[in-house]
Amino acid sequence: MTQKLGLTILAAAALLGAFGGCGSRNLYRSTKLGNPPIERGYVYISRDHILDAGQDPVEFGSPAVTKDNVFVATETKGVEAFERASFRRKWQFLVKNGVSSELTLEGNTLYFGANDGSFYALDAEFGKVLWKYETKAPVYARATVVNRRVYVTASDDVVYCLDQSSGKWIWHYKRGGSYITTVHGNSTPTVEGAMVHVGFSDGYLVTLNASDGNLIWEQRIHRGTKFTDVDAQAVLDGAHLYVPSYDGELYSLDRAKGKVLWHIDVGGSKKVLMDDKTLYLASSNGNIYAINKETGRIGWKFELDTGTPTNLIQRDNYLAFGSSQQYFYAIHKGDGSLAYRYNVGLRSGFVSSPVQSDRDLFVLSNFGNLYVFRWKDAAVTRATSVR
Repeated sequence: MTQKLGLTILAAAALLGAFGGCGSRNLYRSTKLGNPPIERGYVYISRDHILDAGQDPVEFGSPAVTKDNVFVATETKGVEAFERASFRRKWQFLVKNGVSSELTLEGNTLYFGANDGSFYALDAEFGKVLWKYETKAPVYARATVVNRRVYVTASDDVVYCLDQSSGKWIWHYKRGGSYITTVHGNSTPTVEGAMVHVGFSDGYLVTLNASDGNLIWEQRIHRGTKFTDVDAQAVLDGAHLYVPSYDGELYSLDRAKGKVLWHIDVGGSKKVLMDDKTLYLASSNGNIYAINKETGRIGWKFELDTGTPTNLIQRDNYLAFGSSQQYFYAIHKGDGSLAYRYNVGLRSGFVSSPVQSDRDLFVLSNFGNLYVFRWKDAAVTRATSVR
């Protein structure tokens, strides 16, 4: 376990260094934009000190939002709760080494994994620990809560199934000991009925029995030699599963048996979005793709100025996302043309996943600043782009 965790950290540092020191190419400096669909709102600064020159931090945790509250997970402060209207802090829960996972809010309980090797259930109103389970490895993945159970993947490639109310162990599934270099992150389990679909750092997507954790099927979906991780959450669409692997391919698989229906070499580390006919993929190669669901053919591609994209958010005819360096974007779903671009500074960017609540978008920057963007009324955002 210790060996694999060390390699995970080194791989994360290598990746961040690969794009952290590059200057922006500013691909869209001559792009003429119409009325943008998004405007920037307020910014909450989570860090208490100014960073030294040359120190480029990163924030992996993502917030959770209700109509009244905002919950923020950070590397420096653990979890904080704020009133949404005034942004007055209600409580703070400090965690050694911070929190790198997305927060899951179910009812009045916050579920999250932390970098101290534990998984927590907190009372969302007062920030008190309801229960705690020791995974003995950091937890980076977002938990899935369904049917009074909590499913979560730890960084040592162990999936846990815990009782929602008590945190009591029900079962766990461990992949074979393959000490390979991995990127920071793990797959969020997708639970549907009696099956749990989850990816692993050895390049496999597996389906487990939800009641006892026994293996139903496994399919290797990455055969590369660089980073083999399957960190994205599998997406269900009828009889199909869609999931990418890091620096590998996007796969369409038969849900019941894991048979590969088609695959395309576009890389990817994030969960895909979809509508009736199209998949939208944030790729690890620095592009956003629109892909036909049935054939796997690429419809259009949007290239980031620099860095790699976060998870995607969709609203009306737009996709919004951050780049790991410098920019936050909105593009048109129809053709991938640029609709909005906001510069947060050359040394910063976004790795944390954006969260949408009503018309507001919340996203935590690598410098620990929580940005709030607001979608404008669709009737007045007929933006045009000339690329």
